[in-house]
Amino acid sequence: MRIDLFENTKSRYEVLSYMTKGLHNALRRLGIRSTCLDIAGCSREKIREALRRGKADYTLGLNVLVDRDFLPMCTHIAIFVDHMAWHQNALSCPEMVAAFVDKSSSELFTLCGHARTLFLPHAVDQEWCRQKLPSAARDFDIVMAGSFIDGDEIMKKWKRQFSKKLYTLCRDVAEEALTSPQNHMAILLYALRAQPDLLAEIGKKKIPLYGLVTSLDLVIRSFDKIRLLNALEGYKIDLFGLKEEHAKWKRVLRGNITYHEALPFEELIEIFSRSKIVVNSLATIKYGIHERALYALAAGSSVITNENPFISLYFPPSRAMLFWDAKKPDTLAERVKRALSSEAVRLGDIRRARRIIAQHHTWDVRLRELLRALSAL
Repeated sequence: MRIDLFENTKSRYEVLSYMTKGLHNALRRLGIRSTCLDIAGCSREKIREALRRGKADYTLGLNVLVDRDFLPMCTHIAIFVDHMAWHQNALSCPEMVAAFVDKSSSELFTLCGHARTLFLPHAVDQEWCRQKLPSAARDFDIVMAGSFIDGDEIMKKWKRQFSKKLYTLCRDVAEEALTSPQNHMAILLYALRAQPDLLAEIGKKKIPLYGLVTSLDLVIRSFDKIRLLNALEGYKIDLFGLKEEHAKWKRVLRGNITYHEALPFEELIEIFSRSKIVVNSLATIKYGIHERALYALAAGSSVITNENPFISLYFPPSRAMLFWDAKKPDTLAERVKRALSSEAVRLGDIRRARRIIAQHHTWDVRLRELLRALSAL
């Protein structure tokens, strides 16, 4: 078998490029022939020639949707790391296999008519789980890495464009999705089904439904990050993000926060190996896990994240996995205090979490799951 990879070089902080390398290493370990193609840096002719020469059975890319004229050559597998609404164009490619890291997105994509859809959670390169825990001093207590999203600005646009009733509905859906086990798109659609006048407004004003869902996605992620960080007001936090966004963070965050320039993901993992706790807001993934959480645990850092049934299945509450409850923000500080109270006990919980990752959440495991799913398809 041969699976050629399309490297996504356009993602912020080089995250998807780094993950593609992990996939490539796992393919080699499984004995699957593979080469990595830069779909952005090569001409269509060069890519077509490489596929023809290699005779790949599949192509695979993270957030990569290929041109239709490549599809007759082999089956393309796209692993989407965002909500399905961001990838609505893939619905027009029924020949493609669409895999989502969040099961709720894969279910919605199937309901939208795409039969070849899979749930394939995030993973890490297994080498990270085989290394000894870094022995360097952990000089960061709490680390957060990410981009600033201005949820308030998006809501102002809603207010200008929508009726008061539709604006209120969208605001309420965003608030409900912060703590609901349901995907925000499902919440929105259920609410609209019960209010045909709002559906009529969306149609009359030509508001793209998927555009509305993606704007909700951004608002939810914005509010969750800000509220989570403000719930840690009593602790020293080191925030890594784009320099031009630091002033925006400062307008909404309280507490003792030191701001750092954003780092490529590979360098950021080294920061995780010097951290005791990494913050990983995960409000819009309702059944799945984030690569940042897995890499942080593998690097020896505890993780603050939103609880969902998939995470709870593998990681019970411990000093390694600290669940953030947006309904009870005041409870987070006590969980953090307990985690930081004993480094020896914390690292004991980390070692157990790393064993779970090595057994269930490496790219080697995911590729075996993918091959079984492809056989069924």
